[in-house]
Amino acid sequence: MKTLLRYTLVVIFCISATIKWIDFSSTLTFLRTLNLQGWEYPLLAILICVEYLVVILLVLPMNSRFYVYTSISVMLIGLMIFSAILMYHHGENCGCFGTIVVLSPAESIIKNAILLIMVEWLRKSGKGRYAT
Repeated sequence: MKTLLRYTLVVIFCISATIKWIDFSSTLTFLRTLNLQGWEYPLLAILICVEYLVVILLVLPMNSRFYVYTSISVMLIGLMIFSAILMYHHGENCGCFGTIVVLSPAESIIKNAILLIMVEWLRKSGKGRYAT
């Protein structure tokens, strides 16, 4: 069960990063609508790299993934806050999957809450030396 949940996270983060990478210019245009004052390009590049880093850390064999899961949880909470801000400002797309797959901020909050529950379950069940 833990392996299935872990690889579900891998697939979701990999799809998200790949779609943003493929649709880079449109996602960049979406970020420009948020008025980030020139930080759109580096922010998008960093976000894509972080998502691929999460994929790599979840796939690599490790003795303990406690810090990986904790970092993912913090990232998901931050993205939920971002989605809540977008929802408050009447955003139509959260940008989670670029502009190819459109999710409303409310749908994004639900998606991130489900992912957060999965990550927290994995983090709490990962006791012992060779925990996944």
